[in-house]
Amino acid sequence: MNWNEFNNAVVRNESPEVIEFDLRPFGAQQSEALDFWLDAALTQGDSFGKRVIVTTEASVILSQSARTCLTELQQKGVSVSVVGQR
Repeated sequence: MNWNEFNNAVVRNESPEVIEFDLRPFGAQQSEALDFWLDAALTQGDSFGKRVIVTTEASVILSQSARTCLTELQQKGVSVSVVGQR
């Protein structure tokens, strides 16, 4: 996955307190999109300055690399969570 593919499918909503990335439009590639975004966020080391919520379908299972990136981001003070919705 690359940034063009990611940006063409992600639904981004932003308020003064929260940035939400909805990955459900990726369908069967939600896990791949999640891994891509978490790795990029970790690599860029960018503190968003607000809470980040990444929404996937409830059936999406986080890969080990996604869990690792999520933990590392949280340890760096980034308020990020992954929410599975039906």
